[in-house]
Amino acid sequence: MRALRSAVVSSALLFILGSASMHPVSGPLAVPSVCADDVRASLVIVEFYPCAVSSDEYLVLCNRAAEAVNLFNWTVTDGEGVIRFTGGVLLPGESLSVSENATSYMSVYGEAPGMHLPGWTSGDGAAVSGMFRLADAGDAIEVVSPGGAASDAVVYGDGLPPAAGWTGGPVPGLRQGEVLRRLSYEDALDTDAAGDWTRFQELKYGYTDHGPVSSPVPAGRLTFFTSPDCSLDVVLGALAGATRTIRLCAYELSSASVCACLCEARSGGVDVRVLVDALPAGGMSESEVLCISGLVREGVDVRVVGGNLDEGVVRHFGAMHAKYVVADGERLVTLSENFVEAGVPTDRVFGNRGWGVSVTDLALASFMASVFDDDSRLERPDVWSWRDDPRCDLGAEFPEAGPSAHPEGTLSPVTSTLGAEVSLHVSPDASPVGPFIAPLISASDEVVFEQFQAELEWTTRWSSAPCLSPVIGAVTGVLQAGGSARGLFDGSWYNLEDNGEAVSYLAASALAAGAPPSFGLLTNESPITVMHNKGLVLDGSCVISSNNWVYPSFARNRELAVVVRSEEASSYYLAAFELDWVPDTSAPVADAGPDIVLPAPGEVVLDASGSVDDRAIADVSWDFDGDGWEDASGVSATFAPRSLGTFVIRLVVEDAWGNVASDTVVVTVGPGAEPSKDPSSAVPAVPWALPACLSALAVTVLAARKLNLLRPSTRGKG
Repeated sequence: MRALRSAVVSSALLFILGSASMHPVSGPLAVPSVCADDVRASLVIVEFYPCAVSSDEYLVLCNRAAEAVNLFNWTVTDGEGVIRFTGGVLLPGESLSVSENATSYMSVYGEAPGMHLPGWTSGDGAAVSGMFRLADAGDAIEVVSPGGAASDAVVYGDGLPPAAGWTGGPVPGLRQGEVLRRLSYEDALDTDAAGDWTRFQELKYGYTDHGPVSSPVPAGRLTFFTSPDCSLDVVLGALAGATRTIRLCAYELSSASVCACLCEARSGGVDVRVLVDALPAGGMSESEVLCISGLVREGVDVRVVGGNLDEGVVRHFGAMHAKYVVADGERLVTLSENFVEAGVPTDRVFGNRGWGVSVTDLALASFMASVFDDDSRLERPDVWSWRDDPRCDLGAEFPEAGPSAHPEGTLSPVTSTLGAEVSLHVSPDASPVGPFIAPLISASDEVVFEQFQAELEWTTRWSSAPCLSPVIGAVTGVLQAGGSARGLFDGSWYNLEDNGEAVSYLAASALAAGAPPSFGLLTNESPITVMHNKGLVLDGSCVISSNNWVYPSFARNRELAVVVRSEEASSYYLAAFELDWVPDTSAPVADAGPDIVLPAPGEVVLDASGSVDDRAIADVSWDFDGDGWEDASGVSATFAPRSLGTFVIRLVVEDAWGNVASDTVVVTVGPGAEPSKDPSSAVPAVPWALPACLSALAVTVLAARKLNLLRPSTRGKG
């Protein structure tokens, strides 16, 4: 993960710290091709941590020369103290981490620093004189060769530039817990100016450095799915199929169905580990406390990530906002939705809109398993076991999953029939100079997206004033270049102002470019509760992610995005988008079945299975006595007339968008019988009645066949 630091341990560190067979170097070395002492800019600072909260400052030096550098008598100074190296060699491209607190460094980065100078005092490999300490408010740091030449300098905050080396203004001041890292770490490109250091992302003490990874995935190993339609099925399938290990990472976890499956896996001998955010927005819900406490009681290893600067703890990222599962180190399931009832609902018609993808690929799954293991290390001060959290209640009653009112959704999961290139982008790691998706959008001719939360203007860590969102700017750029763009944003009250501004700006940009203003908020008539998605379709690719279009999502938070380069995947998610983009104004077709004749009073089963809708039927109700109130619900209903006569029974069918249709079926009891004078006498008295729109039992009947993505009509299910 941090290869540059590790390289020091394997080679140059042997010269500095010594080993069982090698003693520390105390003077100049005769090393072939060693860079001359006075060669400028051969040794540069590539990273430092000045605003430490627990006396654990560190800095990292790198050899950017083509030859090895003999460290003897090289110095690092802040103007008040001097670190003088007493020996050692750095090979070309290698780096050396120097920490005042090796224990702290080891806990957050998972490896020892190359050199330990306790409290910035002398140690193996270096002698410290004066009072060396990196000032929080600002300072100037210089690297000086043995010959006295300035090799590198960096000025930050209110520090004053040294006499030679630095040009222009300082790097903006850092905040507590922040790490400053050179933009071009590998080749350490150096212009001795703030531009070498000013990054888009915000790095915290203990940060990770997971670059994007890609893998070709053969046919049959990708599954595309959506919420609310079928996300629960895919997630539970992955959990139930695990035989060795499960790693589940979530911002929020309160789905009783998911937790029950985790417990079942644990009881079957699977090593189950869970990582959740300790402090989600608004605080952890009571249902989540019950769920994760129940998991711990059943033997699941639940850990939380948090942190409080006032208590000397730095979170190594912002929010734990990624949502993914790794099963057996081979299958990765990631989605835009939290593992809560609204995100992976038992009701497959009403719930949050989200996209997800399941990938069976050893390289990608192993990569995310390693990310999980690193983020959840208990050695990190910002990670702890839920069992040790004061909110943990091992005696709490574990919640149970409720029944599903709509067990079938409009969209089914679809497994790929073609190969695809799949890449993973972990935030904030993937966005050193800007949101990783901005160049993906800019390179596209057609952009389609759904987004939960967007901000038109971003106030970044390094900007003095708000600037246009680079993501919104990229969409605008596509329009200006003659491309097309459409997008839906969430319209919930808490997102209305910010998302409304984004819609207005994009619509105006489209009109200015001569394109239709194809942007809007999700309509209230939609069965989708919240547009919680963060997905895009870009030409022949698609993005399934947890990234909202706000600055912290790319610069601070732990997020996960999957980019699938596949026309097959793009077609699936584009069809899903169209279901939200085009309102359903077509009424269903209600079919109460053929008329029925009974020779004598008895029972008859009414059948509405012939009813269909172009998307999904949400409610089926029966009115036996013509009073306008529901007497039974579901595709089938039992009617028991008590007398001879003719009874006209009304069927009402409502789809998920509120469109209604009706039909009647005539039940004749006795040959030639006259219609009943008192319809209510035909059925037993009912002590309650509900309007059809509030029926608790319903059926999903699907008839759309477009692209073979919609299920066939469901018959005989309530």
